[in-house]
Amino acid sequence: MPRVIIPSPLRKHANNQREVVIDGESLKETIEHLLQKYPGFKVINHDFALLSVFINSKLIRSRVDKWDRLSLNNDDEVTLIVPIAGG
Repeated sequence: MPRVIIPSPLRKHANNQREVVIDGESLKETIEHLLQKYPGFKVINHDFALLSVFINSKLIRSRVDKWDRLSLNNDDEVTLIVPIAGG
């Protein structure tokens, strides 16, 4: 099952875990299962513009509605990155 790396600002939604193992054959399915297992992630569910997603360190540039076409293997690592702004 793919591993999902959780950034510090979102860990409160995943019982303060740095990473979780989530079932899913595609990026879409994995994110859906993440949202089911950790309902607190629903705060980002409709605003993925505020989130960068990487699979095995490669930035995913496809639109969210095409994530069902991005297959995942059991040893893949999905990393969620929240942008940080400052001044």
